[in-house]
Amino acid sequence: MGQDPSKVLLSLSPTEQEAFLNGPGMKPPPNVVPDFENPRNLTHAAYVILIVCIALVAVVVAPVIYTKVVHVRKLQWEDVDSSVCSTRGQNAFYWTCLVVGWLNWLGNMTMMLLVAFGCTPTAKSWNMLLEGTCIAEFPLAYAGAILNLVFDTFTLILPQRVIWSLQLNWRKRLGISLFFALGLLYAKASSTAAPLLP
Repeated sequence: MGQDPSKVLLSLSPTEQEAFLNGPGMKPPPNVVPDFENPRNLTHAAYVILIVCIALVAVVVAPVIYTKVVHVRKLQWEDVDSSVCSTRGQNAFYWTCLVVGWLNWLGNMTMMLLVAFGCTPTAKSWNMLLEGTCIAEFPLAYAGAILNLVFDTFTLILPQRVIWSLQLNWRKRLGISLFFALGLLYAKASSTAAPLLP
């Protein structure tokens, strides 16, 4: 592993620091001319995808809200959040899913807070010239990848028993199981990410 860039930068004179900070981050690839005024990006595509996703959610949610408000005239807790509805009659599968979901949320919130407030002072996160210390980023990245892998695997395995106990023929159960197994792709990405970290 190389030297800490902040320590290298702090060892330079003020003139050298200014020249370094005002210079390019690295040389551009061959046959590439940098355009810092109007860089090429996918902002427009991101806006289109965001609008389409919001529209799809609206198409699915709007009829439910309309039916509940206009016809049923009653909103129930499970319409807002299934985790706060009545727990009477819930089985072990329900409670396991609830615990895994909350642990996943807590784990990811902890990771986000460690990333956001991992430096003392906090401003050192974006200003390496400040004196201070930061949490080692690579162990944190490994921990995040492992945490995601564990919870992705749980999410994949949990519904399998329920799926295979459905009153359907084996082909339909296999199809549903394979649909849930698409999560393996994400779990594979999480497991692959950790060894690729420096």
